[in-house]
Order: sequence, then C-alpha cells, then structure tokens
Amino acid sequence: MSVPSPPPRTLYRDPPDAGTATAIGEANLLPANTSAGVAHCALGSIPIRHNGATPWDGPCRLLIRPEQVVLHRDAIEHAPTAIVVELQYHALARIRLTGDRDQALVARVPGELELSPGDKVWIEVVGEGRVWSSGEGAER
Repeated sequence: MSVPSPPPRTLYRDPPDAGTATAIGEANLLPANTSAGVAHCALGSIPIRHNGATPWDGPCRLLIRPEQVVLHRDAIEHAPTAIVVELQYHALARIRLTGDRDQALVARVPGELELSPGDKVWIEVVGEGRVWSSGEGAER
C-alpha cells in the first residue's frame, strides 16, 4: 500500500527537502545557522518550524517564501536593506541585499506598493522559516 501524498498546501508550506521547495514554487534559500529554535541569516533572526523533528544547532539552509518577505519604502530600524533589481508583473520583486550580505531574494509585492528597479527597500520577514541541514539538504 502506498503512502498518500500530502496536499499541495502542506507541500508548499513544509516541503520535505529544498529540491521540492523550489520545484513547487518560488523559494528563497539562504545559508543560516540555527541556535535555540532560531535561524540566524542575512535577514536577521528568523524563528523556525521543527515539525516534530529534533531541533539542532549549526549550519543549515533556510526556506523563506516570497510572501514572507515584506518590503517597506520607509526606513525600519535595524532592518536589512535591499535594492529592487527587477519587477515581474508588479507582483514579484527580485531584490538584492545591500552591503556585505550580497544575497538575491524574491518578494511578493502588494498592489498598493509602487516600486521601480533601483529603489531601496527595507525588509521584514513574517512567519517561520523551514530549515534543512546544509551538509546534505536533508530534512531535520
């Protein structure tokens, strides 16, 4: 008897591995380090889901979906900044972190936020990230 596949929403939110995460939708995969249930990366400290797995501390790959990356035109204290590189249908923005954190990301853009390539934005991450060991990309 085969095991039923999880529903698409579950796969999108909690993919079993990074390959599945990128195959089923836009995904931001960032190098990070976990410590005490938090991933520390170029975007700051992001709480993570463990989904019943045993938490661990150390290097990992962090999944942040584009809808979790909220862009702001006004400065937010201690928030990472990025430059808008490209807009797709004014629904997705490709951005690049500024400074020494040279990391490309994708963010969903709400209709009321008007952006153009070259604009500086401040980034806020909402919700929890999903992590895998950076050594093997396996689920943890």
